[in-house]
Amino acid sequence: MKPLLFFAALTLLYLGYCWCYPYTACGNCDGGKHLTSDGKFWRKCGRCKGSGTKVRLGRKLLGGTRDL
Repeated sequence: MKPLLFFAALTLLYLGYCWCYPYTACGNCDGGKHLTSDGKFWRKCGRCKGSGTKVRLGRKLLGGTRDL
């Protein structure tokens, strides 16, 4: 019973974290950090559309991501 309560508490903490901080760095472009050959950064990415961020899975589960 105690492991179940532990995992339930962890899940609630994670969902609370996702509510406060809904975005994470894009895994495809490492948060918009692409290094070009001349040493400059560019942020062109098909997954995040150049923003460098994506919505966390927990925030998607909470719903209401249309306005994010």
